[in-house]
Amino acid sequence: MANSTEDRSKHEIREALKKVGLKKVDNKALIQCVALASTLNVQPEQMAECWEAFSLNKGVSELTDHTLQAYRLQLIKVSEASINPTIIPGAVQSRSTKRQASNMVTPPNTKRPNHRQTAASTNNPAAKSASTSNKLPKYESRTRVGEVVASFNLSHFDPIAPGNKHASCTITPSSDNILVPYRHMFTTLEDRASALEAKLNELGEQIIRQHGIGSGDNGIAPLVEINVPGHDKGCYIGRICNEAHQGKMNQTSVVIEGSSLSCGGARINVDLSTLKSEKIPYSLFSGQIVAIEGMNPTGRSVVAHRICEGAAHGCNKSTIKDLRHHHYEKQDGSAAKVVTACGPFSTSDNLDYQPFVDLIHVIMEQSPDVVILTGPFVDMRHEAIKAGNVQLEVDDNVHQVVPHEALFANKISGLIEEMYTTETEISTQFVLVPSLEDATARMVYPQVPIQDHSGRPEVLKLQGGNMVEVGTLGLERLNAGGLKRIHCFSNPCTFRINETVFGVSSTDTLFHISAEEVNSNLEPGSRLRRIAQHMLQQRSYYPLYPPPASVSMNLDVKKMDGFKMPCRPDVLIVPSRLSPFVTSVLETSVVLNPGHLTKGRSGGTYAIMDIHPIKREKLDGAGDDVQLLHNIPDRVNVAIKRI
Repeated sequence: MANSTEDRSKHEIREALKKVGLKKVDNKALIQCVALASTLNVQPEQMAECWEAFSLNKGVSELTDHTLQAYRLQLIKVSEASINPTIIPGAVQSRSTKRQASNMVTPPNTKRPNHRQTAASTNNPAAKSASTSNKLPKYESRTRVGEVVASFNLSHFDPIAPGNKHASCTITPSSDNILVPYRHMFTTLEDRASALEAKLNELGEQIIRQHGIGSGDNGIAPLVEINVPGHDKGCYIGRICNEAHQGKMNQTSVVIEGSSLSCGGARINVDLSTLKSEKIPYSLFSGQIVAIEGMNPTGRSVVAHRICEGAAHGCNKSTIKDLRHHHYEKQDGSAAKVVTACGPFSTSDNLDYQPFVDLIHVIMEQSPDVVILTGPFVDMRHEAIKAGNVQLEVDDNVHQVVPHEALFANKISGLIEEMYTTETEISTQFVLVPSLEDATARMVYPQVPIQDHSGRPEVLKLQGGNMVEVGTLGLERLNAGGLKRIHCFSNPCTFRINETVFGVSSTDTLFHISAEEVNSNLEPGSRLRRIAQHMLQQRSYYPLYPPPASVSMNLDVKKMDGFKMPCRPDVLIVPSRLSPFVTSVLETSVVLNPGHLTKGRSGGTYAIMDIHPIKREKLDGAGDDVQLLHNIPDRVNVAIKRI
């Protein structure tokens, strides 16, 4: 019976690891994995997700005796979420959560406890996450504050001091961002079909141009309409769909839908068996625009021999004159420092926002040039908010129920304002991006920027004499006196920090694609990179259509232009419930998942990024109008840390 249980465990662990790209596991390592799973009380799905993030962040592709030791340490860190924590001797407990905004930004002790959240399951992530978060220790009992859980290029650059408080960074939003509220929930079937058709035709033209389809110069078969049979190889462009309409797409239910203009929107099956047998990698999901080279002898099914999975925008360039201005006239040759964090900003057992308080301490210590915060800021999934029991203390032990806007004004805007009051020389700018889980924002994607006023403001007096306006988020006063400290952008959004192009989407696109994709023959540890690459190749912050039935997603297809990528981001920030990671994609972009600042009632992660200037001698050696590639992967270092 014991052997039967062990064999079953080995099979489950092997299959879970295979799903994330680890194709071969020797029996000795597998036996040790079974022992680790039993000792550390972790599920096969957790082990697989831990390996996926570990292999990507460490750059390893095989589970050997050598890598197993480091992987074991990573598993121990993950498993500690379900073990009674031990507080570091001498560590100071977190300050009282009842303190008001006026004294929340007092510089903290250097030793603060921390704890790593358990990674989400890739099998049933929502249920696994909820189950795991109940086992996590309270935020005040966490350990290893400031520990680096993932990094990029840290060894390539010398450590730099906290950012210059007088650094000058210019933030420029893209004109393609959604700027004002729009009429939603009025999309007709005709509107939806028209938007999908326009996307197919636009990206299809880019695929033809970028891959030279039909030119006859690169060995690619000529372009053929979807439903035209033939005994020669052809190239078919269309949208990937799920033939079953319901449930997850699998290897046998993949179909490709052509343009309504060229073939009346005809659909044919896609036979992937040749790709699988010849070990050709592919990754497909519903809504993806692709070109498939293969044979379609019957007009009803194409046998795929090769797949072009999209066409990314060209690499970003800037003139020597602009680069010299940004790097040496504005930044004085120093690196630009960016901090990014994703909500929720308070733990699930209270609305004290202590993790956000500690993030403010990090900002005060690091003095970054820019802080990028993505929602939810007021998380509608929080039990107190769902119950309509949002309270602020108006007197000693006297609480008053207040609107969501008042909570935002007191806990988010109030803390940022206190930081500026305490650190008068700090010049940090904030970028705020809402989330579909935000109680203070419109819950439709693409999402308009956070709106400061929701009605006629009324003043509420809090304990200690503090005043908060009800009916406003309190953001406008942070930009008083002509200072542009707060930038509210849409979800998703594209903007520049000096010359560097940032793309941000608070919607968990990575997880949604991960849950729906069909893939095979991927290199070990490449799945997360491949999913992020899809966003760039599809030129969209949300290329999936329709969204998974298992997630709540109000997608306005008519406004599809609001979530397209107008250019290729140098830095793509995509917060996700998947394990935090940072990696380079398509050689010119850096993709960052900073994780969430909180996980249930415990602490999570945030990221610090330094963007270094191009060397002066390279800029001085060419004319002002010469354009240089940004080459961000060679100029940036990133550390994802525990709060």
